[in-house]
Amino acid sequence: MLLCDEATSALDPQTTDSILKLLLDINKRFNLTIVLITHEMHVIQSICDRVAVIHQGGIIEQGPVTEVFLKPQHAVTRDFIRGEANVGDWIHTVGGNGTNGAFSQTVKITFLGEQTYDAILSRTAREIGVDFAILQGTISTIKDTPYGQLFVRIEGEADKINATIAEIASKGLDVEVID
Repeated sequence: MLLCDEATSALDPQTTDSILKLLLDINKRFNLTIVLITHEMHVIQSICDRVAVIHQGGIIEQGPVTEVFLKPQHAVTRDFIRGEANVGDWIHTVGGNGTNGAFSQTVKITFLGEQTYDAILSRTAREIGVDFAILQGTISTIKDTPYGQLFVRIEGEADKINATIAEIASKGLDVEVID
């Protein structure tokens, strides 16, 4: 077992990436467990399989990195991840009425794996008859797994908005109603 406490702290990005590649190589070559202590999301996303979030001396959340990062359960974890993603409180204020007086609902949609590149939202919008306004979004990877997160405002009739949320969820995407 190799214990690394802030192994990439205060390093420039190129040196950080070199250290991470070295740690991954050591892990694979020697089948060595690496315990990595860090506050850097990039480091966790790049090389970790599992993560534990520690707060006030205790583990408050743990599991596969994709689960903890994309579906955080504890408020501290959610705040940390939201802060890293630059999602401000403003996202909670953009619901209400959409364009032309249509009703709207703000949601966060999380894609994982190959779904990240699928046209689920555009097909759903055409089939049900709603509009999407993209408020914020990102596509990235956690280790080798692609993921995407979109904050969108769904605009249309209330029943169509509810049908849209249900349809997106039925495709295996995580949909969180914001307000």
